[in-house]
Formats: sequence, C-alpha cells, structure tokens
Amino acid sequence: MKKSNKIFVDGILNRDNLKNMAHEASIQSAINEWNNMFTRRYGWFSICTVNATATRFRSRSFFSMEEKYLTTFHCVDWKDILPETRDTIAGIMISYIGEPRIGYNKTTKLFVDMNDIDASGDEIYTVYSIKGPQPTKNSFWQKLKELFK
Repeated sequence: MKKSNKIFVDGILNRDNLKNMAHEASIQSAINEWNNMFTRRYGWFSICTVNATATRFRSRSFFSMEEKYLTTFHCVDWKDILPETRDTIAGIMISYIGEPRIGYNKTTKLFVDMNDIDASGDEIYTVYSIKGPQPTKNSFWQKLKELFK
C-alpha cells in the first residue's frame, strides 16, 4: 500500500506528513535562497539569509566559529570576494546548517539537493566533509545512500 503524503487525511491533520512536507519545503527553499544569493551578478553575501536558514533547521549556533567566519563577509559585494573564497564560504554554510540533503557543486557553483544530484565526477561539498569543507566525489555520496537504504 502506497504511503499518503496528504496533510489532511479524512479531514484530520496528519502531523507526521506536515512535518515531512515542511522539512522538504525548507530544503528546497534553502537551496533556492542560497543559489539566488550566490548567482546575483551585482549582489552581496548576506549572513541574514544564512541565519534564517539555520533557524529553520534549528541548527543555528550563536557565536559559533562558522557564524563568526561568515559574518566577516556580511554585505560584502561578490565582485570583491575571490572565487576560491566563495567556494570556502559555500562549504562553511553547508557545515553550519548540517543538513545532509544540501550540498554545493564546485563545478557548477550551485547548491544542490543531494537526492536529485547527477554530477558524476564533480566535486561536491557535503555535511559529511570531515574537518571543515573537503570536496567529496559524487560516487562517495552514492555509496553512502546505498548503505542507508
């Protein structure tokens, strides 16, 4: 029997489905917000956007090392930030949020949903990166997904 994703079943609020759908919406929203922030041609980095996402995932750690680092770039224009530093910022954001489904593709320079990724050979930052953001290959992620099926 197929599991229902409806929020209301027979007129009754299904809180588990609501929680799952809210989490899914938070992931997609975070990816869209971060990609919009990173791809604005004449834009800037905003710690406010990152902290709002962290709050949604209940992972915000006030005055954490990640937040201190990211805060140094608040309202700095992207054209004033080196490309390598942008990749580091993306990796720190991934680490700060701690959501395994959000990754950063260093090749396309976009945040991605790790469930939807098809980036064989691309370097991806994930929350599983140990000791700060280290690039991992997509094949690693595929193996990890297989382990937890």
